[in-house]
Amino acid sequence: MPQKFLARQLSRVPQKLPLHLILVVPFVLQMFAVVGLVGWLSLRNGQKAVSELATELQEETAARIEQHLTTYLATPQLINQINVDAVQRGELEIQSEQSKRYLWQQIQHFETISWIYYATQQDGEFIGVTRQGHNRELRLALNQKQNDYQTFYYTLNLETNRVEFLETDPDPYQPQSRPWYPVAANSNEASWSEIYPDFDTSQLVITASLPVYDDAGAIAGVVGVDLFLNDINQFLHSLHADKAGQTFIMERSGLLVASSTAEPLAENSEGQPERIQATESQNEFIRATAEHVNESFGSVEQIQSQTQMNFVLEDTSAQGSAGNRHFLRVTAFQDGKGLDWLIFVVVPESEFMSQIHANTRTTVMLCFVALLVAIALGTLTAQWIAQPILQLSEASKGLTKHVAQPDFVNQPLDAEVEINGADEIRILAKSFNQLSRQLQASFVALEGTNSELEVRVEQLKQVQLQLVQSEKMSTLGQLVAGVAHEINNPVNFIAGNLKYARRYTQELLKLLQLYQKHYPTPPLEIDAQIRAIDLDYVSEDLPKLLGSMTEGTNRICSISKSLRTFSRGDSIQVAVNIHEGLDSTLMILRHRLKENGQRCAIRVNRRYGSLPLVKCYPTQLNQVFMNIIANAIDAFDEPSAKNLKFSKSSPATITIYTKVADYEDKVIIGIEDNGPGMTEEVRSQIFDYLFTTKPLDKGTGLGLPISRQIIVEKHGGTITCLSASGLGTEFIIELPM
Repeated sequence: MPQKFLARQLSRVPQKLPLHLILVVPFVLQMFAVVGLVGWLSLRNGQKAVSELATELQEETAARIEQHLTTYLATPQLINQINVDAVQRGELEIQSEQSKRYLWQQIQHFETISWIYYATQQDGEFIGVTRQGHNRELRLALNQKQNDYQTFYYTLNLETNRVEFLETDPDPYQPQSRPWYPVAANSNEASWSEIYPDFDTSQLVITASLPVYDDAGAIAGVVGVDLFLNDINQFLHSLHADKAGQTFIMERSGLLVASSTAEPLAENSEGQPERIQATESQNEFIRATAEHVNESFGSVEQIQSQTQMNFVLEDTSAQGSAGNRHFLRVTAFQDGKGLDWLIFVVVPESEFMSQIHANTRTTVMLCFVALLVAIALGTLTAQWIAQPILQLSEASKGLTKHVAQPDFVNQPLDAEVEINGADEIRILAKSFNQLSRQLQASFVALEGTNSELEVRVEQLKQVQLQLVQSEKMSTLGQLVAGVAHEINNPVNFIAGNLKYARRYTQELLKLLQLYQKHYPTPPLEIDAQIRAIDLDYVSEDLPKLLGSMTEGTNRICSISKSLRTFSRGDSIQVAVNIHEGLDSTLMILRHRLKENGQRCAIRVNRRYGSLPLVKCYPTQLNQVFMNIIANAIDAFDEPSAKNLKFSKSSPATITIYTKVADYEDKVIIGIEDNGPGMTEEVRSQIFDYLFTTKPLDKGTGLGLPISRQIIVEKHGGTITCLSASGLGTEFIIELPM
């Protein structure tokens, strides 16, 4: 059964696989499978160990933060309790100089304290000590009713131990209206205010307040301590000074309380410092973590005591952790006095994966070495088994490349294949060499036949063009000559008799005038006939009528002459006036230059130079002129020509100019128009055989291949086309004189 299954699977292998791959690939796949399985198991065990270690580290970090917060936040509450006792013992009073020294000495023991103060309930008076400004200068503040609640600032001269006045803040200050006072007064216990940024330093500050009661149990006032939270930032930073990961604390409202980064937690907005939401933090790590928690829980209110999760941060490019898995632990911190914060401890998996990655690199290296060994063994085996077959295969490919070369018939075949191996392989090589020689001989014969056929086809095309042109011009010449002859005889008869008719008419009119002079009063019948035929009008109009007939007869004679000029024979080259051929062509096409329903009349500008007689085939040259000018007229009738907006002041124009070339004994004939022109793609094909831009019902083609053959082959000249879309077309013909 295993043999049948293996044979069935091998039969499905594509037949185009090279033999050396079939021999090498199994060794490589086996090595990859074994090493890959070992590496995967090692990686899985390492990740499990990392997860457990990260959990322990996060638990330890969170415990240290909770312990620090508990100790740190207990200080202001302890100060408040001490000051309550001092008030009740009479040691802390508003008007006492001793109280000022007491507060001054007390605040110097606590560097993280911003304010220590006491406010009375009855008069709303206030005494306190503060650290102001960035240099944290100590000042005493006193606010009394007798001074209209203006704040007086003092300092303590350490040398004299005397309190000295500094300045006055004229704005009245009512401590009972500040948030920290009613919080403590209404709760009857120690309380915390909302966190707010300090106006001078923009550091976050929180106020701890505690009510003071008199002997009767009534509230006598409130003591308070303002605590800087910047020390928490420094503590969090010290936890991650030598390792990756970050820690931050935020309220359930999403506002940041502290972080292990150097980012400020308040920013100025319209001159007032405002706190920052975690999701709006400038630190990408904090912002991405907060957004992920919000997406996972919907709201941080859902987090109770603690939460552990693993996730991938996608927006942490500043920390170089994009796409890495992170371990997150969120712990709720509550002190029972109103604080409800969330502690975030985030550790990247890469922090613990260095050794695992080292092991992985070692595994990959071993896999690579094993792969090289497998490939080397497989390659040696494949060369030993398949070298003769591969040599024959390469010879076959070489023969294919040789045949694919354009001039392979004139190139000798490479040396015949010589293989030393089994008898079957030598027989196959001998057959291959014989087949190569036969193939070379067959292709040589075929190439000769193809070359001969190409020459004959090209000759046939040229003969076909010449026959078509000759037959067309012969038929057209006979037709035009016959028409001109048939018109010429009666026209000459009419033209000859018109001269006598005009003389006879003049004599009769003169006789009639003499008759009227000598017989002014004719009989009534004659007079009636004179009035009926309007003799005066007839006498005046009859000479004009004879003049019009004479002009028409001359016009017909001119057309007949143009037809004879256009259709004269081309058995030999004769010296002719090029201008006569151009004029005869324009005469024949004159009816097409007139205005029609789609466009205005086409104006023809003749700029003829002084040309000598040119020896040529006149009829064929006239055909060239006919093709070019007719195509120019057709261009004005195309739909694209409507966009050019011709008018009577700026009409469609065909310009024909002639001149003698300055550089050679040649004449130059130019025919240009201001029509729609051609694209480069069309311009490059207009001289190709059977190419046309006209519809099926507009003729058989442009006639330009025949025109080019007449100019180049018959006359030894050149014809060039210059054109661009929207800029018209110009044909330049150069003929030797």
